[in-house]
Amino acid sequence: MNLDFDFLDLGKWENFYKFMKAIHELKYLGFSVRVYRTFKGYHVRATHPLETGRELPLRIYLGDDPFRIDYDIFRERNNAPVLLDTLYVEKLSVVHNRRTEYYQEEEIYAYD
Repeated sequence: MNLDFDFLDLGKWENFYKFMKAIHELKYLGFSVRVYRTFKGYHVRATHPLETGRELPLRIYLGDDPFRIDYDIFRERNNAPVLLDTLYVEKLSVVHNRRTEYYQEEEIYAYD
């Protein structure tokens, strides 16, 4: 299961609470957790030996990116389950001045 938090500022209480709540609750539920810093925020990648493929309600509860949630709900309703819960490890972007930029995740925390 993957969570995407599109904020970098953990100094704001709302961001800090949402981020730490997700990590601690996943650990409490027995997930292995890895956290990565990205260009826009953080990715939380969690694995559990008893994953069922029905993690969408948990992702909603833990505050995953609402655009990712909406996209996955749309795909599930239209019987297109491929590429659900997708997060990219690296990204190539073209910014406004037509300059190409490359971004890659950086692991900052691991709990197994």
